[in-house]
Amino acid sequence: MQKCRISFIFHRCFEVFRILHCLTDNLVALRTITRDVIREFVEDNVQYLELRTTPKVIIGKMTKEQYIETVLDVIGEEMKANNITIRLLLSVDRARGVDDAWDTLRVTKQYMSQEKYKNLICGLDISGNPNVGDLCDYIPVLEEARKEGLKLAVHVAEVLNEKETLHVLKSGLVSRVGHGSYIHHKCGGTHEMVNLVKNFSIPIEICISSNIKSGTVKSISDHHFQHWWKEGHPVIIC
Repeated sequence: MQKCRISFIFHRCFEVFRILHCLTDNLVALRTITRDVIREFVEDNVQYLELRTTPKVIIGKMTKEQYIETVLDVIGEEMKANNITIRLLLSVDRARGVDDAWDTLRVTKQYMSQEKYKNLICGLDISGNPNVGDLCDYIPVLEEARKEGLKLAVHVAEVLNEKETLHVLKSGLVSRVGHGSYIHHKCGGTHEMVNLVKNFSIPIEICISSNIKSGTVKSISDHHFQHWWKEGHPVIIC
């Protein structure tokens, strides 16, 4: 019963994400939201900010190129106007398929080659509903991205999936793990996974509130953060 409840909550979270994505269905809205998000961090006196966003195509309204350029332009404007350093992670949604991932990488390379934007893009992120698709299929995309000098943030082990998690970690391509809820052997993972993370010195980026709200972790006291922290492994709380 508990597993069914978690699955239901998790599914609802991604339904909410889908609805929120509808708010950025035009370039004016995208510009406004990007600017407002940055200014909230400026007000909190944040000095370094990484924005993560998934480029999309809406026929008749925007291309991926227009989407990315709009976000990059706002980043440039806000960095000039405020005391903050901003970098952009362009996201690949694993639910959209490998062809879409290759297309996002193509456009990313295009903007990295432009003098105006090249230093603003710091990496590629792969995320999205972990119950859809297989990260193993994205390894060639990750390999190509690394050749281009991009850092790679990969959401992995957000749910139990030993085969996928091991394959991705063994690739040696991951710069940063997102979530990683089921990597540690005390939280449903394995010693092999832990050793891979430590041997490759992969920091783990954790959003505790997200894990609890989505139901992948029952409570703060059950959270995997404590085990990595006690072992002195790099952890980023976001």
